[in-house]
Amino acid sequence: MDETASEKTASMTFSTIKKHVIGIQATVFAFLILLVWAAEIFQLPSRLFGAARMPPNFAKCAFETIEILFGCSLCLYFSQQLLQYVRYLEGFVSICANCKKVRHNGRWIPIESYISDRSETKFSHGICPACAKELYGVEMKES
Repeated sequence: MDETASEKTASMTFSTIKKHVIGIQATVFAFLILLVWAAEIFQLPSRLFGAARMPPNFAKCAFETIEILFGCSLCLYFSQQLLQYVRYLEGFVSICANCKKVRHNGRWIPIESYISDRSETKFSHGICPACAKELYGVEMKES
């Protein structure tokens, strides 16, 4: 059975998504740092664009690396903040006011199934004293 991209994303846990986002960002910043040093060591501007050859300036590379790391730390910090906010928003569950089914991926499923699929929770059914009185006219003790 083939899963669509949205079904695969929906089935991924939040921590997995967070790890992917942070990992991709860290990889991109590491590549930028590598590119800065490679350009200086291998004289890429002169080789690619015919610019005049200059002696390597490692102090400039170190400064650019610090700038990239600062940008990286800001980007990672704000990404984590945004991901936490997304997790907060995903915490809202659309539930039917009448039958108490939960809307998930465009389908309405029983709340018991929804919770059981996402936790170790097992359900058993009973009846509360208020419903017993309303449905059967029986007085039950609160316990």
